[in-house]
Amino acid sequence: MKARSTAAASRVGRRQKPGFIESCNPSEVDKPPTGDIWGHEIKWDGYRGQAHLDNGAVQIFTRAGNDWSVTFHPISETVSRIRATSAILDGEVVALKGGVSDFHELRRQLGEAHPAIVYQVFDLLWLDGEDLRPLPYRDRKERLADLIGKASRHLAYVEHLEIEGRRMYAGACKLHLEGIVSKRLDSPYGSGRSTTWFKTRCEVSETFTVVGYTPDDNGRVEGLYLASGKGSELAYAGTVERGFGAGDLAELDRRLSKLVVRQPQLQKPPRKPAKAKWIVPKVMVEVRYPNKSADGRLRHPSYKGLRDDLTKA
Repeated sequence: MKARSTAAASRVGRRQKPGFIESCNPSEVDKPPTGDIWGHEIKWDGYRGQAHLDNGAVQIFTRAGNDWSVTFHPISETVSRIRATSAILDGEVVALKGGVSDFHELRRQLGEAHPAIVYQVFDLLWLDGEDLRPLPYRDRKERLADLIGKASRHLAYVEHLEIEGRRMYAGACKLHLEGIVSKRLDSPYGSGRSTTWFKTRCEVSETFTVVGYTPDDNGRVEGLYLASGKGSELAYAGTVERGFGAGDLAELDRRLSKLVVRQPQLQKPPRKPAKAKWIVPKVMVEVRYPNKSADGRLRHPSYKGLRDDLTKA
């Protein structure tokens, strides 16, 4: 292992293990950064997961800080066997289909000990009394590789490549991956939106809030009205009516039918079609689309799945 910088090492000390840590979230860019100060990883299409190991007991938190240890129980059991007394791992819970992460497949397999469910770990924030967040990204990855070793059934180490970003991005898109995440090799781990981590997508995928739905002739959900933004600043983003997998519409109907309200909770509501029903904006979904219109409406969107991990329990 390479020697740590003196400044970084001096900030790493033994202390009480923290609770949930707000994730470091990459800023989105159209083109990956260039230069030899960057490492590039595959961007996985799943749920962010922060695993806390403490004397054999494991908790796994979503990006919003919800405890999904039961939902991710196959991963919890695997993490519990890591050779450490205490650790905090950062990664993405995915379902692999044909070697590629598939969000629909993940939704289908949640809660099951299915071999397709894998925790792709890309960072190590804490290890046996040491807060590793002040260390450079490259050093944290070396510690992580030493800790995890070979991949097991539900656990894998995410390699990073120190190559030209445009080359990495072109290769990821050619393989039909979601994109790449580029991280400064000398950067510490910082919570919140980062200016040292960048994500470049091969396709656009975004989280939206459901503000209404279109019922079919039997009153069941057949399409969704979407909004971007938060709270009182929700802005209408259009509708999605395709991409629903088996069981998706039934699950949405169970949730949305309980949230119906008289008026849309939007800044500028669209003209309401005769059958549309508005709801309390509590449900978030992931949607794929190629581009947007000038007024922010999605063009040719396709539904990917619910984002319960982003909703506070």
